[in-house]
Amino acid sequence: MYTRCRNSVLLALLVLQSGIAIALDSGFIPPIGFYVNEPFGRVDRPFDPSPWEALGGNWQATSGTYDSTVASATAVTTLFEYFTNPIAAPPDPTPRPDFTYRARVLNRGSAATQLAGVILNYRDISNYDEAVFSPTGTMLLRRVSSGATTTLLTTSFAGGSQNVWFDLDLVVDHGALTIKVNGITRINALMQTGTTGGRVGFVTHNTTAKFDDMLVGSPFGEQPFKDNFSSGLNPRWTTSSAAWNVAGGTLNNTATELTSRADPGAGLFFQQETTAHYTLWTRMFNPYGGSGNLVGFFFNDGGVANPDAHGEVVFSPKGQARIDLFYDGAAHTIATAPYRGAPKTWFDVRLDNGPGAGELNVWVDGDLVFGNIDPSPVPDGSVGLLTHWAPGKFDDVRWDNNLHPTLVESFARPIGAPLWITNGTWDTGGSTLNSTAVGKDDLAIYQCRCWNTNAVIRARLLNQFGASGNLVGLVYNYVDAGPSDPADYNEVVFSTTGLAHLNTVINGVRTQVASSTHSVPRNTWFDVEVLRKGTTTTVKVNGTTIFDHVPQSKLGTGKIGVVTHWSKGQFDNVIVRDDPAR
Repeated sequence: MYTRCRNSVLLALLVLQSGIAIALDSGFIPPIGFYVNEPFGRVDRPFDPSPWEALGGNWQATSGTYDSTVASATAVTTLFEYFTNPIAAPPDPTPRPDFTYRARVLNRGSAATQLAGVILNYRDISNYDEAVFSPTGTMLLRRVSSGATTTLLTTSFAGGSQNVWFDLDLVVDHGALTIKVNGITRINALMQTGTTGGRVGFVTHNTTAKFDDMLVGSPFGEQPFKDNFSSGLNPRWTTSSAAWNVAGGTLNNTATELTSRADPGAGLFFQQETTAHYTLWTRMFNPYGGSGNLVGFFFNDGGVANPDAHGEVVFSPKGQARIDLFYDGAAHTIATAPYRGAPKTWFDVRLDNGPGAGELNVWVDGDLVFGNIDPSPVPDGSVGLLTHWAPGKFDDVRWDNNLHPTLVESFARPIGAPLWITNGTWDTGGSTLNSTAVGKDDLAIYQCRCWNTNAVIRARLLNQFGASGNLVGLVYNYVDAGPSDPADYNEVVFSTTGLAHLNTVINGVRTQVASSTHSVPRNTWFDVEVLRKGTTTTVKVNGTTIFDHVPQSKLGTGKIGVVTHWSKGQFDNVIVRDDPAR
């Protein structure tokens, strides 16, 4: 999860020992600590100009934005304090060498020469780099050196015409610069040359502009990893016998014995203090066909409270899955469920282990098999692979202690703060979530800003009213703007007249992105699946695709929820998972 409060992050460093890179791919994004979170003024948080140095033009905070109000030839403002470790050290003059810089930009101009954008590598007013954008769709990466400006790269971008907000995401990673506009990559891992390092800020040329929602942060914490066994067995793997080998690009157990295990580096990746939450993926193959021939995971091995305890998720080729907890000298089966399994068939398994009780979830081939399981008798520890009375094959093993949160909500109990925030009138009678008022925008939002632009959202919906303006739907990428400002979000909504709409709501203004049709009548439950992939949205109703990779790119990480517009509606079985590229 992203930490978004300035002065609240302690950055940790993980030093990877030499020689462990065999077969490991560390090219996954570590957690980011945002040590600058600047909304430029809210009712509860007035803007503080003291860490800023403005050069040229006129800069002022107005109604929650930071504005360049004079169309000077060049107007620059930079931030010169970065509280990367506020307890151990005073503020730094620049961000850390690897950093992420995000902001929202609005250019007031209309001509190609009227540019607004961001600054990086700022040393002084005569030496810095800038990424600037025209309202005519041109992006320029330029360097100012000893006062002379050189254009390094020119490209196009979409979504930033005159008086239109666009989102900018700039990442520096080991000297490589990546820039995304509205979620679309415009500069991809361009190696920086010359002088690098320095402040970040904003710039305008010959125009006035507005800036908002500035974030600056750096990666921290343990590096995720993926092992595809393409170059042999990494020496950090520990196996219970010599029967384990790597052949044909997979990790294989060739023996048939009571229990055989492979542990991917316990003591390096799986310290007990860092296993409060993680996600583990792998592909599995069982060559045997009996109900007692099992392949699976072990998890929470060697927990603090029970040093000899652990948990297991195992799969038989008969299509049955089971979760066992081992503690107090005995095995305790706490859950069983069917899954779509068969002998001699590869299947994908994902295990999400959350930081609290009831937060263990298991997915097979994208379907939820176990939800909200409580493994608290075995609270934490290492994870790995195992077989019982079967050989087995495993591939594409990935562990990631970035939060990839899941939500499994059946509304068996009342909802309310702090987990759910609602407006309108809502209850959970009949073990469903019910919107009983008939308001313009009645929302129930789950209060975790967890899910990014690769996510899967599923739910059952029912619309009790019959007119085209009576709508029920799902909300995603929901971002609170502040106590006095409307939230931004995306939604897909349905009427019982057969209409469906993809909408984006920005600063309280709803814009229809696309429309389609469906065939679900009034007072009939139907299943909806929303797949966010990069900058696109796909929507399925009862398994049929009605929106296919529709561009909907302006909003990123946010909350999810449900909504009714001028209607009564019911909702059930809301299931959400982050779905990062594997």
